[in-house]
Formats: sequence, C-alpha cells, structure tokens
Amino acid sequence: MAAIKMLPPTWVGVLPLLLAVHRDGSEKGVVGAAAELRNMAALADLLNEAVIAIDGLLNYETGVGESHARDVARTLLAKLPKKEG
Repeated sequence: MAAIKMLPPTWVGVLPLLLAVHRDGSEKGVVGAAAELRNMAALADLLNEAVIAIDGLLNYETGVGESHARDVARTLLAKLPKKEG
C-alpha cells in the first residue's frame, strides 16, 4: 500500500474553523482560536514587510547593494516564528 503524505493545512482552509470556534466554542477554544488569529495577523504583517523589502531590493534605481539585500533577508527570516519540534 502506498504511503499517503499529509500536507499541512492552509490558513485559508483553517480560517473558517477558527472563526466558528471563536464565535461558538468553549472558553478554551475561544482563547486558542484568538491566539491563532493573532499569529495569522503577525505573519500577514511580516509578509507585507517582506514584499515591501523585496520590491525595494528589486528596484535597481535605489542602488541597493547585494550586501544590503542579504541583511534585509536575514532580518526578515529572524522575525519568523521558530518551528516546533
């Protein structure tokens, strides 16, 4: 029998469940859902920051050097949440 590889859920797929739990869940569920929604918001903010930085790095008129590009990438990567496990 072939092994089935499970992919992690997407935020788009998880959002309806989080919203339902936040609206109708137990106190513990509401707290957990709120924490995940805050995490999603923080990651969205980080993505926006990354897009702005990448846009600036790709805009050659600014004269941004390769060294600066690496510094920006390191700074953004350092802001990512650490993977568990």
